[in-house]
Amino acid sequence: MRLRCLFAPLALAIVACNKAPGERHAALNCQGSSVASWLPDSTVAVCLPARFVARSPRRFARSRGDTVPQHWISVSLKQDSVVPEGKRWPLTLSSGNQCIADCTTAESVITSHDTVAGVRAYIERGLISGGISGERRIPALIASLDGRPAWTAVVQARTPDPFLRDSLFDALRTLRIYPRAARDR
Repeated sequence: MRLRCLFAPLALAIVACNKAPGERHAALNCQGSSVASWLPDSTVAVCLPARFVARSPRRFARSRGDTVPQHWISVSLKQDSVVPEGKRWPLTLSSGNQCIADCTTAESVITSHDTVAGVRAYIERGLISGGISGERRIPALIASLDGRPAWTAVVQARTPDPFLRDSLFDALRTLRIYPRAARDR
């Protein structure tokens, strides 16, 4: 077991230890070259293609190391599952009619309903253009997971490689959500 410990100074040694994220919950059974990956707060685990690493509190990315990540997947978990009035649910690749700035359009969209992390999910895969970075026909996916009343989650992925986008779509089947993990520390 990997331990992270904090020792209090002087003779009064107070030790506070946590299990490593992967030891907190059941191990993932990743197939092939996929690797078990955890977000830093232990709320999300998923089997991802090789060389993806956690790059922020909610994003995994893969890059050459000297560039902005070209390939990424993010998971946003909301433990307050109320969808605010005026917000769309489920989310889609295109921004919709009410978008004012940094809007995206989507083409060649494939929609599906599936079960992800044990809950209902609405998934879109397609090519997006626009947005804050001015994308041009970038393969993308978005999945809206409906774990209400306990939680909702949104998974988004972008990569210029359509085959990698499909691999990230397959990775959704391995996604595990642990909404209470952040509070268990």
